[in-house]
Amino acid sequence: MKKLLLILALVFAAQGTVQASHVLGGEIRWECLGNGRFIFFAKVFRDCTGIQLPYQNETLTIQGNPLPRSATNSPISSITLRPDSNTWINNRFGDTSPTCKPNGDPITCGNGDPGAVQQFFYTSSPIQLRGTPPSSGWRFWLSSILCCRPNVTNLASGGAMMLRAIMYPDANNSTVDQCKDSSPEFLALPVNSICRGYEFTYNHTAIDKDLDSLVYGWDRTYNTPPNAPQPVPYANGFAFNNPTPDKTFSTQNIPSTLDPVTGIIKVGVWSGSPITRNYLTVVRVDAWRQGRVIASVFREIPFSFFDCPRLPNGQINRPPEI
Repeated sequence: MKKLLLILALVFAAQGTVQASHVLGGEIRWECLGNGRFIFFAKVFRDCTGIQLPYQNETLTIQGNPLPRSATNSPISSITLRPDSNTWINNRFGDTSPTCKPNGDPITCGNGDPGAVQQFFYTSSPIQLRGTPPSSGWRFWLSSILCCRPNVTNLASGGAMMLRAIMYPDANNSTVDQCKDSSPEFLALPVNSICRGYEFTYNHTAIDKDLDSLVYGWDRTYNTPPNAPQPVPYANGFAFNNPTPDKTFSTQNIPSTLDPVTGIIKVGVWSGSPITRNYLTVVRVDAWRQGRVIASVFREIPFSFFDCPRLPNGQINRPPEI
């Protein structure tokens, strides 16, 4: 164990001076503890073909007026996130690649294989928040680690992306000192690489430990700074709720749909061959209680469509439908 920790320390130290230019996206959430305190969590997704991520302390910036206050009644404008190394190690060092290829070389992040995605876990120390969020909510932004956007086809410009989550007041405008709500949480592993030429179905699978009603929706993406978020314009033919090529690009394409109740995404792309093309998607999950949205979390990640090898009969080797 000591040897492993030493190796990790050297890896993190070597990465600390490098900015990540292949961050795909990520998500933020929070959990309400029984003692009235909150813990904030973040995941960041990295394209394994890019440079390493500097796995180090990061900062959540809080926007909202009035800001939450501490136990000493001081305004809180930021929260420190620490690398959750134990979770990272126990999840194959964040490698989300499938392990179902017994014959042949498996896809791994360690080899820098195209299509491999690595996730990094962050957590805060338990923190006391006091006050009532404004009607527009307390907005928690993560931007310090997200240097540069990946090359995506459906955006008209690049920039430095931001991840976010929003804590709203409940129907009674309760103070958060009572810690009545944990945000929704995404459970499904992120999917990034998809074959062209068939209908793809996917669900980010959000849950809510408080059993609030969850509603899914598409959302847009923003660039820095947190105090004045910049909406990123979409390229011609795309929009935040139409993030992949529709039938104007090919009559065979199946435009992206997102079921607001089940969260099921359906999409099919035939156009764009032979180039691998990335299309950014942002999925928002709202938690409803007593007729009001009290929390919103967002998962941001691009879908990459590429030409897959064909079977001897010329058909795509599609994944099973369950």
